[in-house]
Amino acid sequence: QFADPPELRLDATTNGRTYTGDAYRFLDSGGEPGDYSNTENYLIVFDAGVGGSWTIRVNDFDFEHSTSLMYDRLGVQESTDGSTWTNISVDWMQASATSTPPWSTSFAGSSWNSSQSTPGWIFPKDTVRAILLGMPSQDATITVNSRYLRFWFVSDSSSARPGWDLTLES
Repeated sequence: QFADPPELRLDATTNGRTYTGDAYRFLDSGGEPGDYSNTENYLIVFDAGVGGSWTIRVNDFDFEHSTSLMYDRLGVQESTDGSTWTNISVDWMQASATSTPPWSTSFAGSSWNSSQSTPGWIFPKDTVRAILLGMPSQDATITVNSRYLRFWFVSDSSSARPGWDLTLES
């Protein structure tokens, strides 16, 4: 099911582009095992084709967050037409104080564990925190029943982290 798909990094080259295809290994700009850079502001769209949908397998992730702020954030949106976007809603992901990209650094509610901060559309600090929020510890997948999938990543000007490693399959 998840064979070795082509690797795709979200960086200045792929920023703003739309990709069609069956599967991708989707990584931050630093790739494996590098860190993403600071002051990034990138978005990318994946198109599953007419009638298609997406499965996101979560391999690993690590972002710069504190207990009260999301300094760096990877958010996910879905669309059926490629022009009207809606934030996905996943029990173990975080919600921002604002619902439009690139979203606020503040959590909905006062902190990462506020009842208003989940479900959400932004990846938590790391897989450890995601498990605390209810992510399965193995084989974590997200099913998105829309043709289009958009990721928006923003990092601040301070330290960077390892970022993400996701497998996308249409």
